[in-house]
Amino acid sequence: METLRAEALKTWKELNEIKLKIEKYRRYLIRGFYSGGTLLLMVFWWILFPPRQASWRLTSNICFVFLIGNLWVSYWLIKLLKSGRRSLGELRIKLRQLAWEKICDCEGDCDCGIKLEKAIAAELASRQEGFFTEVQNEVELS
Repeated sequence: METLRAEALKTWKELNEIKLKIEKYRRYLIRGFYSGGTLLLMVFWWILFPPRQASWRLTSNICFVFLIGNLWVSYWLIKLLKSGRRSLGELRIKLRQLAWEKICDCEGDCDCGIKLEKAIAAELASRQEGFFTEVQNEVELS
């Protein structure tokens, strides 16, 4: 039973780490879209009004190279987001299976759905009791 709890906590920790990675990749992707849009506007501007000086031509070519690089980085960030979400789903399935193993430990034919509902109801009742005692303590203090 204790190993099951340790495995569930380890899986929960992995789940939270992947959520943080996904959030970080999402922020990078949003920044990449903003900078890519800016670079795209600059490239369109230089296509419509081509620069005559060599330094400005070099600048426009550099912006185009940065735009291509930005698109490549965005492509890989999207792939990382997809793989992160896939592994997130796998870990959620693993946690669900661990919960079923903890609650439904019968060998033969039994109704595990009823056991699961009772366990969820007991968990909610214990949380509500804790919440009500906190509120009662707050009321008594004030």
